[in-house]
Amino acid sequence: MVLTVSISDTAFDDDFVLGDVLLDGVKLTKTTDYALSGKKITFAKTKLAAYTEGEYIITVKTTKLGDGTFSLTVEDTTGE
Repeated sequence: MVLTVSISDTAFDDDFVLGDVLLDGVKLTKTTDYALSGKKITFAKTKLAAYTEGEYIITVKTTKLGDGTFSLTVEDTTGE
């Protein structure tokens, strides 16, 4: 299981930089909790596996566009 968030918009230019990444308001640690490649964030399997079923908010801070928020829904689909 892995979750990748890719930020793609023509308004972004080379000066655009991703800043802190938060999951439900808790700052995540780069390389431990997620990997960053260009404008793509990939969350670690171990980090996501620690969350129980429910709704969570991912906040991504940027240098130019302010905060972006994304909803993350965790569901147990092992029985499907």
